[in-house]
Formats: sequence, structure tokens, C-alpha cells
Amino acid sequence: MSDQQKSEEKRDSKGNFQKPKSPKFNFNFYWVYGLVSFIIIAIYLFDFGKSPKSVTWNEFVTTMVRSSDVDKLVVVNRETVNVFIKKESLKQ
Repeated sequence: MSDQQKSEEKRDSKGNFQKPKSPKFNFNFYWVYGLVSFIIIAIYLFDFGKSPKSVTWNEFVTTMVRSSDVDKLVVVNRETVNVFIKKESLKQ
């Protein structure tokens, strides 16, 4: 070993050579990929209140039709109807 390398190495109190300490946390770029993947999966799995709301017939008639909040109705099949609400009523 050259004299220069020996001078760069540190010795402890007993005279033994110590290896240089490496940093405790090495940033790994895979953490960024994992975080982005987690966010995409969370958005896909969790509902943030944008799903359609199911209502009963009585609730539909008493709250939406009588207050003239309904813009149009679209019958999807004999059991499901899509109700579109007026934009003015959504602001309320």
C-alpha cells in the first residue's frame, strides 16, 4: 500500500485501520417509481365521491322532480335510468 493511501485511512485509538463510514441513507431512484405506482393504484382503487348515487323512486320524485332539478332522463335498460341534473341545481 502506498504512503498516500495509508495517510488517507484513519486509525482508531488502538492503531487499527478503520474503513471510511458510508452515508446511512443512500437515495434509490426506485423509491420514486414505487411512490408514483402507489399513487396511481390509490387513485384507481379509492372512490373520491365522483361515482353515481343511487336513489329510491320516492326520493327521486320528492327531491328532484318537484324542485325541477332534473335536466333529462336516459333509460339504459328496463331497470336503470341515468338522471342528469341541471347545472344551476348542482351549485346549490
